[in-house]
Amino acid sequence: MDTENLDSLIVEAIKNNKNEKKKPYTEPKQSSIKIYREQLKKLYQSVNGERDITMVGLAKIILNFDIVKNQLDNPTNDYSNATKKNYVNTVLNIIMYIPNINNYYNVKPIKINKIREAITTYWEQLIEKVNKTLLENNKVEDKHIDIKQFQEVLKKFRKTIDNNPTNKYLLQDFVLLLLYEG
Repeated sequence: MDTENLDSLIVEAIKNNKNEKKKPYTEPKQSSIKIYREQLKKLYQSVNGERDITMVGLAKIILNFDIVKNQLDNPTNDYSNATKKNYVNTVLNIIMYIPNINNYYNVKPIKINKIREAITTYWEQLIEKVNKTLLENNKVEDKHIDIKQFQEVLKKFRKTIDNNPTNKYLLQDFVLLLLYEG
């Protein structure tokens, strides 16, 4: 499957997802489509071991989600919880909504529902972990400078600007530092 066809499948999946969830549809940005495409390719290769994407292979990502989960949870791959969440989101909200994907599962719908529930549970756990990490994100004092040190940086930077009055980028950086100073 070429990039253009894959992109159109992604857009259709997004439309289907929005329709099912009764949410208004807005055209996805090209950058979002590109991210989904790259994640689809990585997921596809991890489950199928080949590069040429087919509908049967996309369905295998759902049917063999345990392979995806094991790869995401493997400590040697060193994925953050946010990255894991994004990959699982691609499976749950893109692949499962590709038009006619149901025709390629070759299992009963009840099995697909159980798989969807398991994926959803894993996704929700990852969301909780990510949110917990964000809440616990405390300032590490060793990596921050105090106000006195910051003012020294400003003074040195001001001298650099005085020596390079035509460099607008330095001036922009200086203004930004002044904004940080408050």
